[in-house]
Amino acid sequence: MEMPLSTCVASVVANIALGRRYRYGDPKFQHYYDLNKQMFALFGDPCFMIMTMYPWHIRGHMGYDAMADLLAQFQEYFTEQIREHKKTLDLTSEPEDVTAAYLAEMKRRADSGEDSGSFRWTGICIFGDKNLLQ
Repeated sequence: MEMPLSTCVASVVANIALGRRYRYGDPKFQHYYDLNKQMFALFGDPCFMIMTMYPWHIRGHMGYDAMADLLAQFQEYFTEQIREHKKTLDLTSEPEDVTAAYLAEMKRRADSGEDSGSFRWTGICIFGDKNLLQ
């Protein structure tokens, strides 16, 4: 029961965040679903928690390498999603998902000269590429 239910929840989250609907068994969705499970397992590992408390010890540790690889794959996926959103972003209509709303707000703030402050840094932390969000 865990797999169908958690896949359903993950699909709903993807729809809200990215405006993407995936069919059950979609290989791309399954790949990122599996990455997500691996990341949560890694973040719950006591060794990982120690590594985050003492970051000067983490380089070269196999848990660090696994985490860096997983994060790179997630950032690659989100970079692709953001580029697709930016190509089709319609600022004259209501955003259809969280990513479109974020990009529209960033554009509004940039156009008005308003400081994006922590709002921009939140996006950089989530999406990992500050140039992509400009």
